[in-house]
Amino acid sequence: MNQLFGIGKETEQWRRTTIALDKFYVNMHFPTDQSQAIFLRPFAHLITEAQSDADLNLFVNHGKSGEKPLKAWQHFENDSSDEKKLHVYNKDGQHLLYNHDSKVLTGYDSHEHTAYYYIPSLDMLPFYEKAAPMRMIFHHFAKSNGWSLVHGASIGMNGKGILLIGRGGSGKTTTALSAALAGFEYLGDDYVILNPKTQSILSLYASGKFRWDSETILHGIEKLAVNSKDEEKGYFFLNQKHVNLEKKLTFSGLVIPSIGEGTETTFRRIPAAKALLVLASSTIFQMPGSGNKTLRNISDAIKNIPVYEMVLGNDTEMINKQLNELIKGL
Repeated sequence: MNQLFGIGKETEQWRRTTIALDKFYVNMHFPTDQSQAIFLRPFAHLITEAQSDADLNLFVNHGKSGEKPLKAWQHFENDSSDEKKLHVYNKDGQHLLYNHDSKVLTGYDSHEHTAYYYIPSLDMLPFYEKAAPMRMIFHHFAKSNGWSLVHGASIGMNGKGILLIGRGGSGKTTTALSAALAGFEYLGDDYVILNPKTQSILSLYASGKFRWDSETILHGIEKLAVNSKDEEKGYFFLNQKHVNLEKKLTFSGLVIPSIGEGTETTFRRIPAAKALLVLASSTIFQMPGSGNKTLRNISDAIKNIPVYEMVLGNDTEMINKQLNELIKGL
C-alpha cells in the first residue's frame, strides 16, 4: 500500500509521535508540522514518551492546495457521487475506505501492522475529521486486538465508567458533555473503545462536538468552540483544565438515554439484549464493512454489564444527580 498512498523512503525524515492505547503503541508519522499539529490535538492525552516497538505504524499524507492528488484518490473521487458516498474494500487483511463527503482515503494492512490516511489538501478537512479523525483505522486496529471501537459516549466516577449509547439525537452526547463539565470523569462523547479482556473502556479522542443550539443546556459551550458557526457543529478539545479527562475506566454499566418531558430524570434496569441491538446497529452503521467479528467483539464486551434505560428531563443538575446515583450503585 505504500505506493498507493505515496509513501516512500523520505518518511524517515517525517515527524513521529507515539500514542498509547492501554499497553499498545501507535507511531504516527506526519510530513509537515501543520499536519502534525492538526491531527495530534484529539490524541494529546494519549501521547507518550515511552520507547517501545510499535503495534501500528500510521502514515498521514497530504498534498498542497492546488496540487495534483494521488492517482488512487482521484480514481475513487471520479467514481463517487452524493448517492455513492462510500467505497469499501476488504480482502486478505487489507482494507480501503474512501469517503466522498470527507474526501479522505484510508488504508489498513493487518499483516504489516500499517495504516494510511490521505487527503489532497489539509484545507479540505471537514470539522469532524479535525475533532475525531482516522475512525476507520482505529476500528480495524481495535478489531485486530479483540477490542471494539463503538459509537457511544462515556463518563464515570471514581474509576467506574458507563457507556451511553443510542442513535443521534437521543441525548448521549449532551449528557456526557454536561456531566464532564460538572466534574465527572470523561472518556469521549461519540467514540470510545471497549476492551472485553480487561472489562474496561478506553478513551480515543479528547474532543467534544455539539449542536450550536446546545447553548441553552450547556451554558458557555460556544466559548469553548475552536471553529465557527459556518460549520454544521461546534467542537472543542478537552484537557484537565476543563474536565477530569481519563484514559481508561472500568466498564461498569450501559445506559440508553432518551429525551423526556419536564424536569424529572429517571432510570430503570432493563434486559441486556436491548443494549446489544442498539449498540451493534449504531456501531456497524458507523463502521462500514464491520462484519460478524465486530458483532462478536461487542457481544463479548457487554455480556456481563448491567443495562439501564434513562429518561432525561430538562434539568441538567437533576440529570447529573441521577447519573451519580446510578454509578454509585454499580
